[in-house]
Amino acid sequence: MARPASCTPGAGIGLVLLTLGGCGPAGDPDRLPAASLSPTRDYGYVLGDEIHHAITLELAEGQSLERQDLPPNGPLNDWLTLRDSRVQPLDGGARPRVRLDLAYQVFKGVRQPETVAIPPLSLRIAGPPPHELKTPAWSFTLAPVIPPDLPDEQVEVRDPLPPESADTNAAAKPLAGWLTGLASTGGLIGLRQYLRRRRVLPFARASRELRRILASGHDPETLRAAARTLHRALDQTFGETLFSNQLDRFCATCPAFASLRERLAEFLGWSQALFFDPGAPVRLDAETRRWLRDLMERCLSAERRLT
Repeated sequence: MARPASCTPGAGIGLVLLTLGGCGPAGDPDRLPAASLSPTRDYGYVLGDEIHHAITLELAEGQSLERQDLPPNGPLNDWLTLRDSRVQPLDGGARPRVRLDLAYQVFKGVRQPETVAIPPLSLRIAGPPPHELKTPAWSFTLAPVIPPDLPDEQVEVRDPLPPESADTNAAAKPLAGWLTGLASTGGLIGLRQYLRRRRVLPFARASRELRRILASGHDPETLRAAARTLHRALDQTFGETLFSNQLDRFCATCPAFASLRERLAEFLGWSQALFFDPGAPVRLDAETRRWLRDLMERCLSAERRLT
């Protein structure tokens, strides 16, 4: 399928007439809603990124966007979630205008660059006359978070170089040569351990970020940000998006996490309710903070056993 012109790099904001349905007169263009889609870049997105779109709707007098019929926040498919949708009236222009701001989040991990598409959304315009619209699909490129074709077990620091051999032919300096070789070996081993400690692994980074997030506030968005931090570290450790039905494969691939399987299953179920169940309690009390910190510390300990 050809990519819409407004989605190609450098194309800028393009005018897009949405797919129309309804009983309005086809010969009266002033009664047909129109939209301009202004997406962000269409390349370089990775697992966990948010994508923001702004759609400006030009309506006829007496027409309005049916806000109650907007798609609800939640999963659109198995890898894309609609995080937020907001409608804002705009001033100026020959026709009434509103702007629809859409926020998506990507939950798809890839091992090679891959082109995917945000599916169309259905919109309803109240008349006269009423119309049903579909926003155009928008293609973009997902990039892997780890180097392509690199097995998980190979994502580590290279082995140290061998020590320089002592010159055994120099009979006058046998002891000095031996000590030099021993010192080189010890220095390289020490350097390797130092580099391993300094290497920033997913949960080492996420642990610091979680502490910062939990200290920044007590509102519901803080709780969601903390959950996303744990999700991101799990996905990066797994090499792809981790869902509840993949926990057995995750524990087989990363055996250091096997003892945490039940705790991880509890976290994934809790996160599903937090993001996608409007009736779920959203609060960040002391018990929730302790539970998230404890799970992060256990995952960090398991990560250290993998190195």
